Order: sequence, then structure tokens, then C-alpha cells
Amino acid sequence: MQHSPQSRPLDALAIVVTVGLCLTWGLNQVAIKFALHDIPPLIQSAARSAIAALCVAVYAQTRGIPLFKRDGTLWAGVAAGVLFAVEFLLVYRGLVWTTATRGVVFLYAAPFFIVIGSRLFIPGDHFYPLQWFGLALSFVGIVIAFGLPTPAADPRQLLGDLMLLGGGAAWAATTLVIKASPLSRISAEKTALYQLVVSAPLLAIAALALGERMDAMPSALAMAAFRLPGPMGRQRELRDLVRADRALLRQQIIGIYFLDPDFRGRRRPSLS
Repeated sequence: MQHSPQSRPLDALAIVVTVGLCLTWGLNQVAIKFALHDIPPLIQSAARSAIAALCVAVYAQTRGIPLFKRDGTLWAGVAAGVLFAVEFLLVYRGLVWTTATRGVVFLYAAPFFIVIGSRLFIPGDHFYPLQWFGLALSFVGIVIAFGLPTPAADPRQLLGDLMLLGGGAAWAATTLVIKASPLSRISAEKTALYQLVVSAPLLAIAALALGERMDAMPSALAMAAFRLPGPMGRQRELRDLVRADRALLRQQIIGIYFLDPDFRGRRRPSLS
């Protein structure tokens, strides 16, 4: 099987890193829902982006990774950052109206959007039949674990579902911009920093526009959930599309285990 330069098989280290990454992603929607009671959604998202940007910048400087070298990536980086902000605006606001268990089914349609977009916009990036099978199998596994989403009982829940689906589409669009632009040739740290630096002020402006505010100090539980790592650099890790189909089921099983006691008791979780 021939692989394009942008689509390579995973080695052992990449598999370990990807599984570890899934460990954090699987808890992300759960953490957002826990923190929502004390920290409004877009304030959460803006603060996460700002803090993560500082951490990435410090890490890059300590490792001697150039961040300000002219390399023709500025506008692609801004585009990736805007899409990143749109994704998290939709995800965080959508989770106000729908449940995490419903939301992940819609959000993690993203790899299908990525595969379709890659065939349309990235020459030479092929998805082979066995990879299609793996991707479909992973998604079926999610549906089995969570059950098919029932019709929304509340129109706002349907809106939340659609926002999570839109978040998945924005995630896919960000990944495609990175894969198809000069961003694919620079360091993962600089790519992540573009997304974080651009998204933080956009999300803060959206929070102000929607009237979000905090009237009291968050609880210890909300702060602990807020500090859980988010998927801020994931587009770079998903440059090899095969990673998506291996990651989906693992990360969602982790999330639902902590979210739903029925699942831990080996009973089918309710999505109502």
C-alpha cells in the first residue's frame, strides 16, 4: 500500500501519544458540562485558549522553536484560528442545550467530513477501503455505546445537537486548512499557537456579545473540570487521517464511563 507524504502509517510512539491524547479528549465534553454551572461556556473557552496559548508559547521558547519567522503561514494561520473559534463557540454553546452523551455522537462525525474534504481538496490524499471500514466501525461503536439519539424533546436540544454537528464540521474544516496549506510544513507548536491566539479574543468578544458573566467564584469541582486539558492542538495530530478512525471509540468510552453510572454498570445508557 502506497502512502502519500501527508498520510503515513503510525509508529509505536505515535500510537502511544494518540491514545494519551484520546484520554484527554474523552473527558473534554464531560468537563465542560461540569463547569457550566459556575463558568459560562464561552468564558470557559476563551480562558482555556488564552491560558493554553501562554503555555504553548513558553514551551516553544524553552525548546528553541521559532514562532515569529516569516514563513508564509500568516493568513492560513488566521483562517485556522477563526475556524477553531467557530468550532468551540458551537461546541460550548451547544452543550448548554444538549447532553454530552448526545453531543459526542454529532461532534465526532468530524472524521467523515475530513475524509470527504480531503478527497475534494487535497490531491494525492487517499483513503483506502480498509480505512473506510475502520472509520465506519468506530462510529458504529459509538452509536452502540451511546445508543441512537432519540428525537429531541425540546427544540433547544435539537438546536444544541445541530450546533455540535456544526462544531464537528468546523473541526474538519480546520484540519483541512492545516493539511492543505503551508501550516502542514511548520511546527505543531506554531500551528497550535495560531489557533489559540486568534480564537481567544474572538471567543471573549462572543461571550461579551451574548451577555455571559460570572457573579461568584466557581466551585472547586468547576475549577477542576475547567483545568482538564482540551483538544487545542488536535488538528496537527490528525494530519494522518487514519488516526481519526482509531481514536473515536477509545475516547468516547472513556468519557461515557465517567459521565454515566448506567454504563459503568454495563447497562445501556439513556440519552433522554
